[in-house]
Amino acid sequence: MDNPERFFITEPMPNGHDVDENGKTIRRNIVWLNDTVLPGSKQFFTIVWYDQPHSLSRESHVCDVDEFVGFIGSDPENPQELNGRVRFWLNGKWITIEKSAIIYVPAGMPHCPYVVEAADKPMIHFAGSPCGHLTRTPCDTPAEGFEDPEKYVSYEPRPFMPGKETDPSILRKAVWLDSSIMPGAPYIEFAWFLKPREPKPPTHVHDFDEIVGFIGSNPDDPGDLGATLNFNYDGEVIRTDRSVVVYMPAGVHHCPFLIEDMKRPILSFSGGDGNRY
Repeated sequence: MDNPERFFITEPMPNGHDVDENGKTIRRNIVWLNDTVLPGSKQFFTIVWYDQPHSLSRESHVCDVDEFVGFIGSDPENPQELNGRVRFWLNGKWITIEKSAIIYVPAGMPHCPYVVEAADKPMIHFAGSPCGHLTRTPCDTPAEGFEDPEKYVSYEPRPFMPGKETDPSILRKAVWLDSSIMPGAPYIEFAWFLKPREPKPPTHVHDFDEIVGFIGSNPDDPGDLGATLNFNYDGEVIRTDRSVVVYMPAGVHHCPFLIEDMKRPILSFSGGDGNRY
């Protein structure tokens, strides 16, 4: 493959960082992906740090494709703990989130705004969709067919497959979503690497487009991975020391990966337009 580095996205959303009236940082953008950043991408994804409570958010809207939205705490030793509180408007109901969570937003379900009411520690916010470009249409009228919004929130980590358990001193799973727990939902899961491990998983391929990400845990410098990632992409090893989203079109062989010179924990994730992994 020519120029595989173009599939390694390390730039943040260009609207920069938000600050309050006293100049204190509220939000720091980490990295984003869409078909403008990477022509031909069939995935939209954005991820940011929130340092403190805020009421900045998009107005209520609907999308014509399925979406996921979530919040993850920054304590790798306790990955289910948000260490904060978020209120999220979903189809006419305010939902209170106090654990790491992924919200499945089916196409046509009104959602947002959200408010970060408490942030005892910095938290990570993300959103994504199996499409190259997300179109939002203002709408604050609840839609029929989504009468119990709470059931669209996942707080659970993905269970390890039998025989594939990982030492918790190396990796701790945070939260997970796919169609096995919510029919129709896209696949996305998050986990923290606390220290390096041997190169895994073996080289493989999917029949769907996939994203894989590695995010540094220093909110004051969101682009710094705090390590060096060596990622096998279509037979070529790509190295980076930046927070990164890697895009794999269907049919591209990828992995294993190796993390070296790790100075602090790393949040990893994978997702795709398949409903199950």
